[in-house]
Amino acid sequence: MEDEIMDVASLANDITLLIMPFVSVLIMVVITLWFKDYAGKIAKGLAFSMNKQFQEGDKVILDGERALIVKIGITQTVFGVTKTSGEFDGDYVWRYVPNERIPFLKLEKEQLLLHLLEKNGFSYKDSLSIEVFKYDYDEGKYKPIKQED
Repeated sequence: MEDEIMDVASLANDITLLIMPFVSVLIMVVITLWFKDYAGKIAKGLAFSMNKQFQEGDKVILDGERALIVKIGITQTVFGVTKTSGEFDGDYVWRYVPNERIPFLKLEKEQLLLHLLEKNGFSYKDSLSIEVFKYDYDEGKYKPIKQED
C-alpha cells in the first residue's frame, strides 16, 4: 500500500517536472505580449504628443465635428467636442481616444483663416471672394489678376 502511494507521489512529481517548463514558457509569452502591447501604446502616445502640428488647446475638426484638444496623454487623448446633432445637440462632451486609434480618425486642424473669419462675424457658409495676385517684375510689385466668372 505504501509503495502505491509512493508510486502515485513520484508519478505526480514527474508530471509536474514535465509540465513546468511549458507553463513557464506560456507565462513568459503572455507577459511579453502584454508588454509589447503596452509599449506600443506608449510609443504612439509619445509620437502624437511630440507632433508639433497638434498641441493641447488646439481647435480641430474631429470626424466632422469641431473639437478642442484638452489633454494629450501617454496612452489616450481627450478631445472636448460640442455636439451638433442627435440626442446631445449643443452639449459639450469629452471624447477619450486611445492614441493607437488616432491614425484612423479624420482629424483636421482648423485653419487660422477660417478661425479669424469666424471671429469677425463670418460663418463657414459665407461665400468668400478671393483675389489672386501675380508679381510684376517690371514694376516690382504684385498686381491683381482679373478672373472671368
